[in-house]
Amino acid sequence: MRARAVQQLHVTLRETDLSTAKQSVIEFMLNTRQHHRHALELANKQATQERSMAKVWYDRRARLRVFEPGEKVLVLLPLPGNPLQTKYHGPYVVEQQLGPVDYVISTPDRRKKKRVCHVNLLKKYYERDPVLDPSGSAAPSAVLFQQCVSEVPECTVPTTLEPQATNLETLLAPSADKLMPSQTSDLTELLTEFVDVFSDVPGRTTLGVHHIEVPPGARPIRCAPYWLSPDKSAVLKEELTNLLERGIIEESTSSRASPIVMLPKSDGTLRLCTDFRKVNNVSVPDPFPLPRSRIYWTRLGKPILNQVRHDQGVLAGPP
Repeated sequence: MRARAVQQLHVTLRETDLSTAKQSVIEFMLNTRQHHRHALELANKQATQERSMAKVWYDRRARLRVFEPGEKVLVLLPLPGNPLQTKYHGPYVVEQQLGPVDYVISTPDRRKKKRVCHVNLLKKYYERDPVLDPSGSAAPSAVLFQQCVSEVPECTVPTTLEPQATNLETLLAPSADKLMPSQTSDLTELLTEFVDVFSDVPGRTTLGVHHIEVPPGARPIRCAPYWLSPDKSAVLKEELTNLLERGIIEESTSSRASPIVMLPKSDGTLRLCTDFRKVNNVSVPDPFPLPRSRIYWTRLGKPILNQVRHDQGVLAGPP
């Protein structure tokens, strides 16, 4: 019986498929560990690729900024008593540069007198001109100063202007069918002689300086820019580029800012305007009446050939 049972066991083992046999605990743990290692390698590889792509997109608008020791900066720090809200504090002084993006900042008015800050938390501090920004002066609060508005700050304006381009064909087109050839020739000569008067491009006057009077102690008006659609943003960018090239406007770091609005004109184009309503609320009104152009045309007493564009007349004055 025993020999027969052993022979039957051998036959059973030969007929059994060991590939489908159940794994032992040790084999299962080894295979599981190998699978985890492979999954970890795949996850690290995918994470490296995602970080590289994110860095490429982030660096598209990144700009290298470097601060020197001793330079004044503004630091983005939590508000005292409300750590979930932050704002720029300062100015503080840069003491040391630890690396490409880390700086040691001196903060004597905070609990930590020195702290290490990333460059993304820093912003360059610009000194304000006390004449143009009287609110930024470090005067004691118990002393009141009265701002003298009789003396207007000197504004440098050019004494000569570059000749502006004009299109003579556009000026002659309305009267081309009504004039004789000799009259057309005389008119062309006259327009060529006074080409700066009949220019389609606004120039700049040197006869006056604009000044806004505000009451003493008024805080500078700062407004966030309004949102513009992509079409309006493209028109605004083109308009600002033209104004910069003509020298009518210039880049500024003033503490005052008013938003720009793009309003449609009757011909379907857009007009660049600035929302000065908050500035008007704090400015002192000038009761002197504005001169009327119709009165001046009447006083001349004879026909005058002129071209006036009221939509760009405000651009002719100095800042």
